Amino acid sequence: MKTLTIVIPTYNMEKYLEKCLSSLVISPELMESVEVLVINDGSTDSSGSIAHSFEDKYPSTFRVIDKSNGHYGSCVNRGLAEAVGKYIKVLDADDSFDNDNFREYVRFLGEVDADMVLNNFYWVDVNGEKVRLVENRLKDRSVAPFTTRQAGRFTRNDLQMHTVAYLTENLRKIQYCQSEGVSYSDQEWVFTPLMTVKTIANFDRPLYLYLIGREGQSMSEKVRRKQMHDETVCILKKLKDWSAYPDVHPACKSFWDANIKSSLMSVYYNYLIKYGSGAEELDKFDEAVQAISSNASKLLYNCRIAGTCMYPARYWKKYHKVPRPFRRKAIAACNKIYRKSTYLLRDLSNLIDRAKLMI
Repeated sequence: MKTLTIVIPTYNMEKYLEKCLSSLVISPELMESVEVLVINDGSTDSSGSIAHSFEDKYPSTFRVIDKSNGHYGSCVNRGLAEAVGKYIKVLDADDSFDNDNFREYVRFLGEVDADMVLNNFYWVDVNGEKVRLVENRLKDRSVAPFTTRQAGRFTRNDLQMHTVAYLTENLRKIQYCQSEGVSYSDQEWVFTPLMTVKTIANFDRPLYLYLIGREGQSMSEKVRRKQMHDETVCILKKLKDWSAYPDVHPACKSFWDANIKSSLMSVYYNYLIKYGSGAEELDKFDEAVQAISSNASKLLYNCRIAGTCMYPARYWKKYHKVPRPFRRKAIAACNKIYRKSTYLLRDLSNLIDRAKLMI
C-alpha cells in the first residue's frame, strides 16, 4: 500500500501543470510511497500530454486518468475510487507543494496514524512570491483527539481543502461523494468527512502553495458572482448531510452547526449585499432549505451575522429593492434601530420580572 494518494483535478491547466507535478518529484525511495492521480477532466489544451509525460517518466508514482468533463467534484470522486494510498489529499492543478517540506511530509505520514492530518500553507502570487503564511492552531506534531473545544477554535483558515488529508478507508466507509457538475464543491471536502475524524495529527510546516490572483480563478469576485448558483448547490448538499447525520460525535456536531449557520447566512449576504441579485433566488433557496430541514429553516429565520447585519435574516429580503449602493447604509440604520428596540424590550422585561418579585 502507498502512504499517500494525491488527487489532482485538471482542466485546461497547461500553464501551471508542469510546475505542479514537478513539485511532487522527490527522492526515488520516497516517491515509491506516493501515488499521484492526475484526473484529466476533458482538457482541450496540452494538459493531458504534460500529465502523460510525467506518467511515462515516473510510472510507479504518476497515473493519468482521462475522462469526459464533469467538473471538480467528479475528479475528486474518481480519485477516491481509484486511490490506493493510506491517506488521500487533493492538490489543485494551478497550485503546488513546497518540495523540501513535501519530502518531510511523506516521512511524517509514514510515522503517524490519525483520521485527519493538517498542514500549513502559503498564499503565492502569480510571480511566485510568498504573500502570506497561514498557520493552523495546532502547534506541535503529536496526534490529538478531535474535541469539541478544538472544533470551536477552528477558523476557516484551519480547515480548507489546502490543509487536510484524510484516511482513505474512512471516506469509503461513509461512501463520500462530492457534488458534480458545479464549482465550489471543495467546501464539502472539509465538511462531510469530519464525521469520520476522531484523531488529528499536525504537520507544522507550510506544505501547500496556494496561487492567488490568477485570471479566471474560481475564487475571484468576478467568477464567484457568475457562479453563485453553484455555491448554493454545494451549501445545500452540506445541509443535507447535516440533517441526515444528527448523531455525529460532539466535536463534529459543534463544527457542523457553526459552519452551516455561517454558510446559510453567506448566501443571503452574497445575493443581497455583495452581488445585489435580489430576493427571487432567495425565495427558491428558502424553499430548498425548508424542504431539507425545518430546523435549518428556523435557524436561518432567526440567526444574525455580526458586523454587517445584526438583525435576523427574516428581515433581510425586505431591503432587496433598495438600490445596491445604498443597501449597506440602509441596513446599518436598521441595525441601530433593531439594537435599540432589543435593548428596550430587554429592559422592559427586566422591569416586569422585578415587579413580579415585589408583588
